[in-house]
Amino acid sequence: PVLVPANQIFLNKVVVFCYDDFGHFGLLASSFHWWWFVEHGSTLETRLSYTPTDVFMTFPQPVDGSAGWLATEEAGRRLHEKRREVLLGADLGLTKIYNRVNDPAALDADTVLLRDLHVQLDHSVRDAYGWTDLALDHHHWETPQGVRFTVSPAAKDELLDRLLELNHQRYAEEVAARLHDKKSKKAPAKRAKAVDENQESML
Repeated sequence: PVLVPANQIFLNKVVVFCYDDFGHFGLLASSFHWWWFVEHGSTLETRLSYTPTDVFMTFPQPVDGSAGWLATEEAGRRLHEKRREVLLGADLGLTKIYNRVNDPAALDADTVLLRDLHVQLDHSVRDAYGWTDLALDHHHWETPQGVRFTVSPAAKDELLDRLLELNHQRYAEEVAARLHDKKSKKAPAKRAKAVDENQESML
């Protein structure tokens, strides 16, 4: 994800998340969200395709306002600022920047720092979920998407299991609250406020 000005029109294949805070930026940039996407997204030819109904709408987010969430906001801010600095300084796009991050041979100071910022971000997201016992073990690991700097295969499997369990728990709570009862009357949707053209959203 990247923060962008909201006063523009995006192509229909671009997914826009209507957040303007670094907490949600950090969450969406984390390995927790990435691996949920890999597990539940679709494919387009040989490429992964982000489908919001299958990925974002089913992704159980941590509780906003916890100490871990505040740390996620700070980690997200640091990642955003450093990544922006690298992008502008090297005149490179995100794809090339992350090709470096995922390349074990890339050992320049900026790339090493970006990896460290992602490690800090993942730990803050883990803590926001309350899963401080989960060892993430970041390294360059072989994945179906090639070599990536990410959490270990064991950590990936465990975090996916925990996210799925949390998804089921949240759904059961919604059913108990009759939020999925088709016969229940829904309150009329409020008209969305106009977006401030100076505001930023994520895509």
